[in-house]
Amino acid sequence: MSETFDVIVIGGGPAGVTAALRARELGATVALVERSELGGTGTNDGCAPTRVLAKAARLMREAQHFDEYGLIGQEPTVDLELLLARVRQTIRSLHEKKQLLFHLQRAGIVAYTGVGQALFADESTVVLAGNVRLQAKKFILCAGGRARHLPIPGAEYALNHSDLWSLTVLPRSVVIIGGAATGCQLASILNAFGVEVWLLERGGGLLDKEDALTSEIMTRSFRHRGMRIHFTWILDLRDRRTGENLYPAFRHAFIDLPQDFEPLQGLLLDPCVNDPDNTHAILSAYLTEYAQCHPQFEVLR
Repeated sequence: MSETFDVIVIGGGPAGVTAALRARELGATVALVERSELGGTGTNDGCAPTRVLAKAARLMREAQHFDEYGLIGQEPTVDLELLLARVRQTIRSLHEKKQLLFHLQRAGIVAYTGVGQALFADESTVVLAGNVRLQAKKFILCAGGRARHLPIPGAEYALNHSDLWSLTVLPRSVVIIGGAATGCQLASILNAFGVEVWLLERGGGLLDKEDALTSEIMTRSFRHRGMRIHFTWILDLRDRRTGENLYPAFRHAFIDLPQDFEPLQGLLLDPCVNDPDNTHAILSAYLTEYAQCHPQFEVLR
């Protein structure tokens, strides 16, 4: 099956939908290709679902002050299954309100959604699943961004932000790499849910795009809530047999970790490591447990 258009837009987020509608307004025949759901990261994987978790976390924190206002009752606990069901309900509600597919089709745009990976066969042809071939004179790439695993041993066992929605239980403890907005938000949420949180930032402070006072207050507040925060890290990963530094271009592990630092149980986030076989979440850049599982490597403090 083959179809030809003036313009094909790859990606069905806000940029892709806007580009497709504008191209159609200018008289082009247009197809839009989206690997999964229309709406982009904000609707399906980022802002909207995360705000549901954030509201639940805020309610958990407020419940800690019941007694200050004469309210008697036990503090709530998190039912993760029900909470994620609420997340999915919120996403569905947004799709129903936006009606993006309806607007695209009404404008005369052919939308291919949920088609998985699209591959270029040549400069004018893209191939979808089922050997559907779409041809166009022009392509507009609005594929957006996705979380990636860092190129360090064991990173394939880590989870990234997108994997949160597939969890079935909360971990007892979690290491989050990165102290920018997303890392801080996830740290705050999981801390409110009762998870022990380590927040690790390569730079000198949290939220480094903000002013120094904001960073200082955030760090102080997080530590007051029991989170462990560490800055400045360098990896030294070597082959035990030869002493060769295996990752000279990517040197990240901690140089200021305390003596009592131990492997964390449970999860989680890229690039810390979750080994499903022994439930040890470890930092591949630091812990000797990785060397025990992989004898050819030695992780040096």
